[in-house]
Amino acid sequence: MQKALEKFQSLPPVEPCEMIGLWTGRGIPSGHPFDGVLENLGWFGKRFTSDMRGDALLFRFDEWRLKAVWTWTIGRFVRGRENGRLCACLL
Repeated sequence: MQKALEKFQSLPPVEPCEMIGLWTGRGIPSGHPFDGVLENLGWFGKRFTSDMRGDALLFRFDEWRLKAVWTWTIGRFVRGRENGRLCACLL
């Protein structure tokens, strides 16, 4: 888990427009009891659209279609500092 956190913290922040598109996700084993649950349920990844909407959980519905389980509108892009590092959050 510590290696995954260090890797994540080493990445630079991105602007919302850089996130537009379809993103394939993958699990990173962390020792959590829920490791692999999303993958076993057919989790595909995330999708962000140009109208600032995001599908946080996309699952394979069949061979050719994806189904969004949780969709939200990105209302604000907030920047700040955490432990001296520039960070950002989409609300």
